[in-house]
Amino acid sequence: MTTWASRGIPLLLPRWWNAPDIAVPAVRLRTWFTGHGVEHSRLEEELAAFTGRERALLFSTGYMANLAVITTLAGRGETVLLDRLSHASLIDGGLLSGARFKRYTHADAAAAESALAADAETAAVVATDGVFSMDGDVGPLDSLARSSQAHGAWLVVDDAHGLGVLGASGRGAVEHFELSGDDVPVLVGTLGKAFGSFGAFVAGSGDLIELLMQKARSYIYTTALPQPVAAASRKALEIAQRESWRRERVLTLAGRFRAGAQQLGVPVMMAAQAHAHAHGAERTANAMGVVSAVGPRQPLTPIQPVIVGSAETAMRLQRNCLLLGFA
Repeated sequence: MTTWASRGIPLLLPRWWNAPDIAVPAVRLRTWFTGHGVEHSRLEEELAAFTGRERALLFSTGYMANLAVITTLAGRGETVLLDRLSHASLIDGGLLSGARFKRYTHADAAAAESALAADAETAAVVATDGVFSMDGDVGPLDSLARSSQAHGAWLVVDDAHGLGVLGASGRGAVEHFELSGDDVPVLVGTLGKAFGSFGAFVAGSGDLIELLMQKARSYIYTTALPQPVAAASRKALEIAQRESWRRERVLTLAGRFRAGAQQLGVPVMMAAQAHAHAHGAERTANAMGVVSAVGPRQPLTPIQPVIVGSAETAMRLQRNCLLLGFA
């Protein structure tokens, strides 16, 4: 895999080293003891405002945030429903919850609705990525929101790869579909992707956050983020909201890559191909060609998978990229 990306560390370092109001700028203890400081509180308030939720709760990683959400909201005798290409942390959360664990066809809202209807009495959680991390397509969040509400299930959206990039103001896939906090009651985000920092968060209602604080083992029994990391994340959030050109530029570059790939006949996967990919369907030479269907339901994202057909070919192309100075 070749990554054309960079973290915003140079812009965040001054905030990291000069964070005010931090008596001891080091890792302390668990959040419940002395680990939660003023920078954590300020960041949680700003993330809640940014996502349009009542409250937000910081976690050390997105993996831990997803474990917390799924294991808190579902348990024995209930059902967790996931997209077939959901992130490993959502899958592990479903397995650890003790609930019945089912997966529906990738990005197939009708399949999700059928699965919910079949488990109407036990369905507790429907979880999906906002932008899928390997295929780059966007989940059908609007349809999933309607189905989840109709069946009384929590809709959890892990928008690690959408926040800071998609939407009119960079608020992610949820904003792209013009959904509210009622439509998507549980939003998981990361600070280590578009924001270039470290950590993650869950945003939602006050009751949800209080429940996570009281029950989520991956929140209670771990060391809190260092306060300078929280301070740097606050700076990143400020930059993301003030300098929209950064978001526009990354999408422009993604579009340029797709256009160049099309001219060269490079097979870039998108949308319908991701659906086939999830089921191991054979692709003809035509199906492996560039798909240009980018529109309201499938916006352009920075994740652009190139399908080369075999692991050997992928490794050979990677070596060639390394020789050309791409790493």
